[in-house]
This record gives sequence, structure tokens and C-alpha cells, in this order.
Amino acid sequence: MRVENDLRRQLFVEPRIQGALVRRVALYWVFCLLTIAALLLCWHIYVKPGRPLAFHLDQMWFFYGPAFVASFLVIPVVLIDIVRLSHRFSGPLIRLRQALRQLAEGDDVDPLLFRDSDFLQELVPEFNAVARRLRDSTPDFSSREGIDLELTDPELVAPAAFVPEPFESGDSAFAGTLVGASAD
Repeated sequence: MRVENDLRRQLFVEPRIQGALVRRVALYWVFCLLTIAALLLCWHIYVKPGRPLAFHLDQMWFFYGPAFVASFLVIPVVLIDIVRLSHRFSGPLIRLRQALRQLAEGDDVDPLLFRDSDFLQELVPEFNAVARRLRDSTPDFSSREGIDLELTDPELVAPAAFVPEPFESGDSAFAGTLVGASAD
């Protein structure tokens, strides 16, 4: 199912999910840089033993510094792409959540539509079938006369609860009182 407007108007639609993905990718990037730097330093020390640490660090910066700087230029592009990719599943989840909320409130729901590029396409026909079945099987109470939907009987509003009473150690049966029930 396709949505009319295929353009994204908002980049961050679900900040909790998308923010977690951005933080995770940035953390992986930092971890990767630190791991590579540590391994390269170990390799330099192994290949040229006996040299001072400053020599190895200077050599590493000379040979690998440009790649390090280039990674700082690339990481914003990667993070923006992660947000755009996450929009393809977080956007549909938001639309699905809104439609479920409407169903739970008893409102009529328009058929759910996702963009062609969105993930979770398999949920669209299943959700629409459930919404259609619910709409077809639920009578429209607002159009019927003489039906009062407000519950006024306290027994119907608050169900009875079983409250256990303490019993003697010699008793074999468990005693209790049904609270909220009428004493007929």
C-alpha cells in the first residue's frame, strides 16, 4: 500500500528509537577508531622495537592521520543515513500505533498505508483486515435508541473480590469473604 506523499517531512519521527541508533553507530565508530589505533600502535612497536613511544605515535599520525580525519568527515553522512534508514521502520510503527490507538478508542480507522520504501509492508493488509473485521462486527450503538451505555449498577462497575480471612491452624478449609457481592 502506498502513501500519496512519498517525501519525508520530518527526519526524527521517533527520537527514542532513532536517537538510540545514532548513539550506537557513533559509539561503534569511536570503538572502531580506538581499536584500530591500538592495533596499529602494537604493530608499530612489534615491527620497530626499541624506539620510544613518541616515535611510534608520530609515525602513526603521519601515515594514518589523514584516514582518521577523513573518518570525521564521513561519520555525519553515515549518521544521517542511519536516521533516514530508521525512518523506514519507525514511521510505519508510528502510523500503526496511531491507528491502534484509534481502534482502541472505538473510532473508525482509515485503511493503513505505508510508503513503498517503508519496511513492515506485511503488516498493512493484516492490520486493515483486522480493522475491517472489527468495524463490520461491532454494532454502532450511537444510532440505536433506548440503549443506555452508562453503567450505574455498582456491582457491574466494580466486580466482587475475594478477601481471605485468617484461619486457625486446625482448620482444614480456607475461609474468606466475597466483598462487593450482594447478600441475597
